[in-house]
Amino acid sequence: MGKRLEQALAEQDEIEAAAADHADQPIPPHVKVSRPNRALSRVLQVRLDPDEFEAIERIAAERGLPASTVARERLLAMIAEDQADDLDVAAQVAAAADRIKELVARGVRT
Repeated sequence: MGKRLEQALAEQDEIEAAAADHADQPIPPHVKVSRPNRALSRVLQVRLDPDEFEAIERIAAERGLPASTVARERLLAMIAEDQADDLDVAAQVAAAADRIKELVARGVRT
């Protein structure tokens, strides 16, 4: 997982914990709420029906964040979950390979 993604996810966890426990408290000082103007920034346009859009705006307003920040954090969480799933599969394959090597070393036939 990339360092930027790890940092964003760590910030997301802290934001969500603060929102759950202390919705009326300010955003932690290290969390940036901005619209970056970087050369590598890309914009994703998403169409939502009015109810979906209003729900995101309501959640964002409750947390004192822009709607785009709330949407971005959920997208980053989805990416992290997907990467974690990939790591789980890789770990399972590695464990199976280790087990096979162990069986071969002991001369066990299947």
